[in-house]
Amino acid sequence: MSKKKLVPTDKYDIGYGKPPEVTQFTKGQSGNPLGRPKGAKNKFSTSRLEKIITDEVYRMIKVNGENGPVHMPLVQGVVRSIGVNAVKGDHRSQKLMLDMTRSVKADDNTDEDDLPVINIHFVKPD
Repeated sequence: MSKKKLVPTDKYDIGYGKPPEVTQFTKGQSGNPLGRPKGAKNKFSTSRLEKIITDEVYRMIKVNGENGPVHMPLVQGVVRSIGVNAVKGDHRSQKLMLDMTRSVKADDNTDEDDLPVINIHFVKPD
């Protein structure tokens, strides 16, 4: 048995990757006009993540202070911990504390003359 091949009447080739001209999308018109707007998915996930992080960073925690337990936001406790470790001699904490200070100072736009002078005296242990 021989199979008949269908021959198109016009000169446009129809086949794999070449649909009929009648079914092709028209230029300038979207194939899915009611689809997701550009950037909607990314903005949604970013805003949710920002809210989660903000809620966690400002969550109140209890920390043992000099005069008993003190309540403070988590971010304040982290900064306090970095400062204490920096004073104890932890090099990473020292670098992080200096970087944070420079960053805040750069954002603050205050003159150096307005900042208080702090004198630190190191005492050699006996």
